[in-house]
Amino acid sequence: MSIRYGLVELYVEIPERRFQSLSDALVRTIQRQSEKRLSDVLKILRAPETQRLDLIEFPGWTLVGEKVPEEVIAASGGRTVVLEMLPTEQSDSASGKRGVKGGAFKDEGARSPITWRTHVIHKGGVLGPVVQMLVTSGDAGKRNAPTEKMREFKSALSSGARSWETRASLWVCGEVNALYGNGDEIEPRVPDLPLDWRLIANPSHRPSKLPAMQAKRAYLSSKGLLLMTANTHSQWRDASGTSRHGGYVAAQVFHKGRRLGREELSATSIGAHRLLTAAS
Repeated sequence: MSIRYGLVELYVEIPERRFQSLSDALVRTIQRQSEKRLSDVLKILRAPETQRLDLIEFPGWTLVGEKVPEEVIAASGGRTVVLEMLPTEQSDSASGKRGVKGGAFKDEGARSPITWRTHVIHKGGVLGPVVQMLVTSGDAGKRNAPTEKMREFKSALSSGARSWETRASLWVCGEVNALYGNGDEIEPRVPDLPLDWRLIANPSHRPSKLPAMQAKRAYLSSKGLLLMTANTHSQWRDASGTSRHGGYVAAQVFHKGRRLGREELSATSIGAHRLLTAAS
């Protein structure tokens, strides 16, 4: 499709200490670097490399705070910018992963532990805040037995609450689990789930290589583009003190059912961060 997009891989240098999980390491480090994070995002929005773009997508946990800063809205310069606000305090249990991986929320009537909020800046206005409704496939429910959160997600898509323009939609991180299956057997978990999107922005939190998630993203891109990016990071230590690998590649572009190879994208470094655009 004809859109000049940029996916930002925000790099997080995790300190030398122990963390309960990668999510915990990223969240706590970002919270402690809130001013630097804001400065880096503004530098990217003001960089010459991003001025020609129509859409800039940042990873989840983009900035720390409750509201999108006015200087960020101003720096968007009329472009569409996808970003997320992380509260100043966020425990690992609020990652929605129930002990890193976890399963579904057991009480469908309970409030989601997720407290971050996603926004889309578009033509100077701000869509959102949008709450991530699905983290794992368990949150969406079993085949032909969707959870209340799955039904709420469908309603949000259908109502236009997730759209900033016609046939463009925001799906946050694991919300692609609104689809069931893998490979050629993928299908929506509820009838009439809106899927006729020419553009899906899918900001995520951590690098992901899971084949099932890639298959779902490819399926969702069948009518156009799905853009996914996440935070990259240095090595880190888990609760036992074991050193864990860093994640240095995150962004993924899916076009009409196919994931583009990294060589099909153009990569530019802006400080410690990386901007991925369609190769010219």
